[in-house]
Amino acid sequence: MRSHAIIPVVLAFAVAGCAHITAADRAPRTSVLERLKPSGEPVWREDLNDPVLRDLLRRVDAASLDEKTALARLARAHADVIAAKAAGSLQVGIGANAAVGGRTFSSSASGAVPSLEASYEIDLWGQLAKGRDAAAEDAQAATFDLTRARLLVGEETARIYVALRGAEAATETARQRRDLSQRAYDLVSLRAGAGAAGGEDVATYRRNLVDAQVRLQEATSEVERQKIRLGALLAETQPWTPPGGSGLPTPSEALPQSISSAVVDRRPDVMAAFARLSAADARRAQAVASAQPQFMISAALGAPDAAIVNLLDARSLAWALAATLSQALVDGQAGRARIDAATAEADAADLAYRKVVVQGWAEVRQAVVDATAARTVLDQARGGLADAQDAVRRGRIRHTAGTLDGLGLALLEDRQAAAMEDHDQAAARVLIAQLQLALVTGG
Repeated sequence: MRSHAIIPVVLAFAVAGCAHITAADRAPRTSVLERLKPSGEPVWREDLNDPVLRDLLRRVDAASLDEKTALARLARAHADVIAAKAAGSLQVGIGANAAVGGRTFSSSASGAVPSLEASYEIDLWGQLAKGRDAAAEDAQAATFDLTRARLLVGEETARIYVALRGAEAATETARQRRDLSQRAYDLVSLRAGAGAAGGEDVATYRRNLVDAQVRLQEATSEVERQKIRLGALLAETQPWTPPGGSGLPTPSEALPQSISSAVVDRRPDVMAAFARLSAADARRAQAVASAQPQFMISAALGAPDAAIVNLLDARSLAWALAATLSQALVDGQAGRARIDAATAEADAADLAYRKVVVQGWAEVRQAVVDATAARTVLDQARGGLADAQDAVRRGRIRHTAGTLDGLGLALLEDRQAAAMEDHDQAAARVLIAQLQLALVTGG
């Protein structure tokens, strides 16, 4: 064939290249933050009936870097599935052989021969099918991993939000107690000036004031720490500033005392571990199949492989159909090593699955115990707060009647503020227990 006959082959190469590579493939990689976003509604549903938290959960679900990482791994798993399917499909390629040369430097000749080759591997022992099964199970595991990541991010967001609202409540209570300590210190100082109190009394109330100021500073710092953590969950470099007026969410009055056994089986981490076990079993079967004879069929038009030409004892061929049957006789135990490695991987996946199930049950039972204990503490704190509030009401009546001085009333109000602080901490503990129950039961 003359050299100009190679032009159609070059055009065929260009068409084939365009068929595989898209404009998006040739373009620079786009922003991963914009491209990788979870679809559908957030899988985490416990928003504690707080509209601010509900909006925050949606924003974090769309912006979380942990979720985007899980999405990237899922995209890779889907690509592996396509690659596994391609390994068992018909392979077709085009090519060309071209040469130019001569017997002397004063004369030359040229020629070109295009070729079209097709090959297909007969999956006698299911090696390729098992590879496809393993890739599909890995992709399923990656899907469950994404669900798990979204649950963890949702639970972390809600937990930090509760901590923030609790810190805000603690700041307000600490400010009240600081003001009460200041008033008590001023009253004792006036008494000391009148000779009705000694220096030790003044020193004691001064220490109380300093302690109250320290608690206020700690509470204020805690608010800022939780804002920074929420900003990080939003993938932002600035703290998240919540809208005002929300306060600590109200805990649920009904917490479950028992949970169905089926809930553990539905957990995404358990389902992901089972999918990985299935993938490991498929890879072991693939390793066993790869040790069996392999059978390949090839067809060619134009310029077949040199081995085919030699096999048919011909200088050139217009077409050829060939079959290859191969079996390793001596491989230095490489095939055995692949089977042993796949078996060990399946054993590890089996143990990992069993461990996840056991941990899931332990977490569910522990969550129920923690929820019950938290509810008991909250009931006690409510009783203590009611007693303290009743004492303040009676103290104010006595103060108006002149039977209780201002210092005594300030001490009663400080005890009420301390009881409120205990109540808020107990309420936050119940809220955290609610979130933990939601997490261990799948959101």
